[in-house]
Amino acid sequence: MKSMRAFTLAEVLVTLGIIGVVSAMTVPSLMQNYQRQSYVTQLHKVYNELSQSLLSYVNEKNAINLVEAGITSQGAVNTFITSKFKIVQTCSGKITPCFPELTGYKKMNATALTDGAFTSAAL
Repeated sequence: MKSMRAFTLAEVLVTLGIIGVVSAMTVPSLMQNYQRQSYVTQLHKVYNELSQSLLSYVNEKNAINLVEAGITSQGAVNTFITSKFKIVQTCSGKITPCFPELTGYKKMNATALTDGAFTSAAL
């Protein structure tokens, strides 16, 4: 009679257990790498859009650099931003419409942010 060869249930369970442990150790690092790469990609996109907008603004003004194009003050920067980008909301120096209550914010050392530490002058 021919004997049939196969894996036992214990061997299959041990193999699945090893695969589970290895995947549990590697999946978090894969997710972290994916998030990091996503942030880098988004940062590159923002940088490229800003760079192209600044170059377009300089070319429209027929200038060599930003100073010659007239971007020498905060007002000029605000004018540039409103002319080249879609503005959702202008804060105009007030915290209330642009940021939620201060209770959710923390400093870099993880202490709670007080009302006096976050003012419109810091924006």
